[in-house]
Amino acid sequence: MHVEQIAELVHEFERKYAEKIGEEPMRPWEQSGEKHRQAVIEHVHFALKHPCATARFLYHTWHPEADYDKLPVHERLKYHLFNRTVEAFAEV
Repeated sequence: MHVEQIAELVHEFERKYAEKIGEEPMRPWEQSGEKHRQAVIEHVHFALKHPCATARFLYHTWHPEADYDKLPVHERLKYHLFNRTVEAFAEV
């Protein structure tokens, strides 16, 4: 599967997750801005280059000043969802 397709899937899974936990949902992939889509694509590229990276590692890479351990569980789950989605579809 192409990186762009994986990025779209990640975005849509996260969008649905946000909706289910009561957060303001993101726009669908095709309606999100180019800058956002490129950022997700770059994050997917990074995750693919670092297949052993944990959700914590990815979070610290993208938010170096922030403390992963202080995130609420539902926020940490977003990074696990991202990581597992990339991993699952990288093989397709």
